[in-house]
Amino acid sequence: MTPEERKILSPLARQLREDYPDDWSSLKYQINDGAEFCEFPYYMAAVEFQEPAHNAIAGLNNDQKSTLIAQWRSKPRFPYEFNDDDRILRQYEVILVDLLVKRARQAAARTTEF
Repeated sequence: MTPEERKILSPLARQLREDYPDDWSSLKYQINDGAEFCEFPYYMAAVEFQEPAHNAIAGLNNDQKSTLIAQWRSKPRFPYEFNDDDRILRQYEVILVDLLVKRARQAAARTTEF
């Protein structure tokens, strides 16, 4: 993730975590004590963040969306070579959910209560 992508996506991830505390707790619990799937989004609780992630990306202003699209195009993303702006933004929804899963793994490692 580029610094520009992180600058836009990190606050969104934090906001989703704060806006959906029950889903966040469920995700951490599943990471520690649930089944992990070999395919994205890895945990059933992560599915609950897909629609909020879609709304968060859709709610970005045009400058932020343009920055993400430019960042996407700034480096190779094999095997995800998308050219359509809307498709690129949909991929950032996936990246946002993945960022939440990564953060939840870190938080779950520090958590004793869910």
